[in-house]
Amino acid sequence: MLWLSIIITFVLGFSFVTACSSKFSYMEKLGASFLLGIGIQVFWMMIFNFIGIKISLLPVYVASFLSIGLSWTYTLMWRKVALSEAVWPYNPFKNKEWHKVNLPWLVLILFISYILWAITIKCLFWPTFEFDAVAGYDLVGKIVAAEGSFYNSLFMSNGVSLHNMSLRAVYPPLVSGSFAYAYMSGAETSKIISSLYYGSFIVLMYALFRRSELTHLGTAFGLLLIIFIPEMVSHAALSQTNMPQGVYTATGFMALYLWMINKEKNAHYLFLSIFIFACNSMVRSENIIFGFVAGLAVLLHTLKNRNKKNFINLLTFGLVVLLPFILWTVFLKIYGMKPAAPGEGLSLSLAYDAQKFTDWWGFLWGYKNYPDGLVMNQNFYALVPYLYVLFLFAAIVLAVIRYVMAADEQKKTLVKKAINKDLALLYISVAPFALYSIFYYFIDYDWDSIRNVMLFSFKRGLFGPMVLACCFIVLSEPLKLSFAAIGRFMYGKK
Repeated sequence: MLWLSIIITFVLGFSFVTACSSKFSYMEKLGASFLLGIGIQVFWMMIFNFIGIKISLLPVYVASFLSIGLSWTYTLMWRKVALSEAVWPYNPFKNKEWHKVNLPWLVLILFISYILWAITIKCLFWPTFEFDAVAGYDLVGKIVAAEGSFYNSLFMSNGVSLHNMSLRAVYPPLVSGSFAYAYMSGAETSKIISSLYYGSFIVLMYALFRRSELTHLGTAFGLLLIIFIPEMVSHAALSQTNMPQGVYTATGFMALYLWMINKEKNAHYLFLSIFIFACNSMVRSENIIFGFVAGLAVLLHTLKNRNKKNFINLLTFGLVVLLPFILWTVFLKIYGMKPAAPGEGLSLSLAYDAQKFTDWWGFLWGYKNYPDGLVMNQNFYALVPYLYVLFLFAAIVLAVIRYVMAADEQKKTLVKKAINKDLALLYISVAPFALYSIFYYFIDYDWDSIRNVMLFSFKRGLFGPMVLACCFIVLSEPLKLSFAAIGRFMYGKK
């Protein structure tokens, strides 16, 4: 039954992505299928709770098949796409030069595959043990599977959650709902879902890197950088929300980046980004910040190019991304669900506090009296922050040199296009990090100390921005040109 449930999720996601556009590659569809499929299924679970239907495997299956049917109806009848074109738009094996074996790429891919296999084995055979999962997300998944509702016996009669659950009881439902789906399907542990999140993420990132015109070797190197983020890869085998948060955040911004660099040719990536950010808003409440940063890019484009199509895209972005967040907020209000935490949970304070700012800045970067600086800590994020600074400087220097040395306007135009791509990368890597960090300054720490929240929650919340830093490193012009040169050295000019 578990494998049937997983297959249904993948088919649902594949059908939905195909309905969005037939231009997506097979790897893009494979990587996005589970991430979007499980998001749609958990969204249906929320709807069931609203209308009084008990959450169980049967209604989830029925809703999944209904969504699959609607997706293919839209694809075949509304968009008038032939079934053969929708399922098999191109032959991925055609015109492949199989005799040209890229040995460095093969070595890296085999190593990455080994890491994914090890993570999967750990997920399948090691039990859930971390406190946040045992007293939170995994527990919620078990109770939802047993009782059929997100408002269940984990909450007392006054709507307050059990004491040790704190804020975890009222987190948006994607992660706990996906765990419930696994338990309803007969799984002994929810961690198979974690391995599917991470595996799908790696496949989708590979496909998005390749779509960014990065070579196969450069793409493998980019995945290696991502897998070498120690804190994130450790969470790939845990039943928590932070790794899925990083997965949806990074893939959403990468899809947005592809739209930003070619808005006409890559229009379908805007819709992929929209639905990924909609799922992200069901992982953690603060993820709406990432949706806001992405929406700001869409807003600026709309203001610059004011037409009906762009206004519809902007409105669609806002409605789709906000809808799950609003529904969950309304659900909590209707049932009076509250966390067992001082101050009734997370709240913001916009007042300036000098000591609070000093603590926030100290834990962020680390300096005298703050040895636990997070961002540049190699134990958490390896060399990614250092490489980011290095390649940011290299990109600036290269852009200046290429622009000055450009002999005519045509070459200057090409240089400007390359600079615009780097600026888009800079936006998706800096803006989410900056706004997310500022958000943690404004939190009212009446329920925990700023030290605990920064060194644990904030540290794990940086998974998405750190993956986006990896994206900047491998897609910036200096490294991108370097991998192109390596390709020419290995195989000659085409």
